[in-house]
Amino acid sequence: MMFYERQQFVEYFRQAIKFQNLRCTISSDLEVPERPISVVTTCMNRLPDLQQTLPENLEDNYQNVEFVLLDYNSCDGMGNWVRSNLMRHIESGRLVYYRTECSPYFQPNHSRNVSFRLATNDLIVNVDSDNFMNRGFLKRINQCASVANEKLLIVSDHFLLPNSDRFLLKGRFGVYKKDIYDLG
Repeated sequence: MMFYERQQFVEYFRQAIKFQNLRCTISSDLEVPERPISVVTTCMNRLPDLQQTLPENLEDNYQNVEFVLLDYNSCDGMGNWVRSNLMRHIESGRLVYYRTECSPYFQPNHSRNVSFRLATNDLIVNVDSDNFMNRGFLKRINQCASVANEKLLIVSDHFLLPNSDRFLLKGRFGVYKKDIYDLG
């Protein structure tokens, strides 16, 4: 993809009017088949946050999901905690744990790109290590994704900063893997 095409793709997401045009009200009772979703979390030295959020997030009632946890060179014992407390989720295939030692410092863009590439499903949901998904969150993501199949960014309401075209994603957003690759 050429730089110009990439800029057009980025601008597609940044134009508030287009967001409003794509916005639609979806009944919370809408039943759609559960498509596979990958939930990715990248974490470096945030074990106390992860200890609170990840076990609860794993309890969401959505069945067709993989959780991808990328330990981005943590030195706070994350790997030991995961092995001691979440092994049943790893053995069931619900949680996949990776560790990289590629950088001594947290690099948000790089770490997310790595975790997105590790995800195996076409629909990817980023959840920061300090975010709770709340039960039913993935069902709602699936309902939203069912109404559009391309160039889709699923975010909470009020995701644009006031009087700005900058995103405020609040650590939770969904996107198609293909779109991530297109954006580079």
